[in-house]
Amino acid sequence: MANDVYGVWSQGTKLVLNSDNVSNITNITGPSISVDEVDVSSFDSGKFREFKPGLADAGELSVEGNHVDKTSVDLWIDAVDDGTIFEDAELKVPDGAGNYVVYTFNCFVQEYEAEADFEDKVTFSASLKITGGVSVSEEAIVE
Repeated sequence: MANDVYGVWSQGTKLVLNSDNVSNITNITGPSISVDEVDVSSFDSGKFREFKPGLADAGELSVEGNHVDKTSVDLWIDAVDDGTIFEDAELKVPDGAGNYVVYTFNCFVQEYEAEADFEDKVTFSASLKITGGVSVSEEAIVE
């Protein structure tokens, strides 16, 4: 069992939108999948409430990165302006054993923000809202 003690290094993680790798990403959080709870309590429930799972929400993907050039900014700004839905977007995370764990989903850019700090590099953050479900697969890492 590889990496069961030390975890996996995130170097090599990729975000793919419209079949293109998004470059200069420094942090990715998500997807953040959750399930609504439906209260099914009744007079027959006794003294404890009863719940069943309701609709699932695949949540969001939060992305941070280095602001590099106009082309990289255009991707985010155009997607917000146009309401673009990225179909079959992929988050590829190395598993430490020569494969990627691939999360595939449809999403749209919910928010984009650039930040220019006086003593630091120019960065950006973006929030991608996932619509529908997320599928998980495995893919060999090809260098």
